[in-house]
Amino acid sequence: GVTDRASLLRQIYDLLRLGHRAKFEKIRQESLKIPAANTHVNPGFSPDRWRQMHRFITNDRGSQTIDFTAWDLMRAANLTRSGEALGWISRDEAADTLALINHGLRTTYSSWEEDCDAFIVTRWLWLNEEGEAMAASDLHDHRRREALVGPNGVWNQIPWDGPYPSPRY
Repeated sequence: GVTDRASLLRQIYDLLRLGHRAKFEKIRQESLKIPAANTHVNPGFSPDRWRQMHRFITNDRGSQTIDFTAWDLMRAANLTRSGEALGWISRDEAADTLALINHGLRTTYSSWEEDCDAFIVTRWLWLNEEGEAMAASDLHDHRRREALVGPNGVWNQIPWDGPYPSPRY
């Protein structure tokens, strides 16, 4: 739905402010009120919602404790880079926004690996797939993780604790 500067700025702002993490946190809290012993039967939720809830209840992939921030911040960074490339935001606006995102990632996570893992788990919850579609997404995420934080990963070329500019906002 991003088609111009105004919609780009709205979407980036929404991702920085609440993003999907607020929705996922609400689902997590709702899910954890259901006793694990009662999860063999769907108590009346849509199949998609129940799949998400069941994943939280059973702590699948560490979903009970994951911080969802990486998903929103990495998406905001992608939109920021694309918006600058399209000329919808200036280089200075992009640099400031990326500095803010960088600060958010570094105050939430302790390493590129932790950031990547949080992104992948949250993406898995967002896709909410099962069967062959989930297997294909898992393979994609395995390859993504290897390319980003594996032994020769591109993120490993950038020091996590390096000197980075502060946002000017």
